[in-house]
Amino acid sequence: MVQSVQCDQLNALDYFKLRLDNKGRIIFVDDAYLEFTGYDIADLILEPFHKLMFLGDNVFFRIFTKNVLEGEARYFVALMRKNNGRCFWALLKSTKYEHSGGTYRYLIEIKMLPIVSVEKIKNIADSVLKIEEEVGIDYAEKYFEGFLEDKGVNFTDFVFQLLETGPKQLEKYFKLKK
Repeated sequence: MVQSVQCDQLNALDYFKLRLDNKGRIIFVDDAYLEFTGYDIADLILEPFHKLMFLGDNVFFRIFTKNVLEGEARYFVALMRKNNGRCFWALLKSTKYEHSGGTYRYLIEIKMLPIVSVEKIKNIADSVLKIEEEVGIDYAEKYFEGFLEDKGVNFTDFVFQLLETGPKQLEKYFKLKK
């Protein structure tokens, strides 16, 4: 599963951004992201965001949707897909903003996930994926909810614990760019 996947590593100064419409479809991708991932802009426009996730439309995309697109969480950890089939671990920051006509859109900023955090997330990711594979996505999602409850944290606090940091430090990290 995730433990055995060999991924490319972003540089700490790499910074990418994309924008999603209120349905979670890609409406903008910056040139740096296209260059790093090997995608062409035509491959991505109006595609669902989960197309960029290495594991596709699974329990982690459902968690992303529930906690970021529908909730208040601003940070998320994801295993992202490159066009050549390789992957990279990323830290995502979501900013919801109002668009014309009262609809909302999302700015998704992407940075490197530190190696120490990658090792931590792999274990929980494998447990959740195993449950999804054996009994289904609903059970895997419930397991993850129970995992958070057992830890006594909400989704956002889980990400902060995983990264061993807080919101002020993450804001500074997202400002580091080439």
